[in-house]
Amino acid sequence: MLSKHERADPRATRTRMWLVQAFEQLVEQQDFADVTVQAIAAQASVNRATFYAHFTDKSSMMDEVFRERFHQLLAQRMPAPPPTAEDLTQGMFLALADGWRCIPRRCNHVYLRHAAEFEAKLELIMRDEVDAWLTRQPGFRTMPADQRGVAAALAAGAIYGAAAQWRSGGIATPPDPAAHMASTAVATLLAALRPAVPEPARP
Repeated sequence: MLSKHERADPRATRTRMWLVQAFEQLVEQQDFADVTVQAIAAQASVNRATFYAHFTDKSSMMDEVFRERFHQLLAQRMPAPPPTAEDLTQGMFLALADGWRCIPRRCNHVYLRHAAEFEAKLELIMRDEVDAWLTRQPGFRTMPADQRGVAAALAAGAIYGAAAQWRSGGIATPPDPAAHMASTAVATLLAALRPAVPEPARP
């Protein structure tokens, strides 16, 4: 995610773009574990200090890149913020489907090499997205954070699991029917988990 400084400074934005492009080029050629900060900086024609001005380490870089890519897919698939649990679920399901569909065309070898890291980060990103949505919902926003986190994990896990099941049947299959089924199930789950909201006192 861009900092306020990076959004205001075109040079910082451009440098960050170079670093991200360098990172993506390197993970196409070697395992993530073998990619070093020095190599990323050299590929981007900057020094290590410049890298650390933008990212904490290569893991935080991968996390931010994934979040940005997934947010781009989400923005294409659902309103911001989504008004209902059904909208949230369908948007996330279809964004996952869009991402998986791009893999054979653009980066299948990269995905296969780093599948474990990619899948784990996707699930965490989805959980965070659901948790952020829940904080805006009556009942959930006053729920203790640890309990809301459990609700977010359950919902995100259900969405991810349903999408993975769709993928196992072949990505050529239209995802919309499965997304609709998942949206109904997750909405029902969240309705059951939502604490009762006290009605306003009558005058």
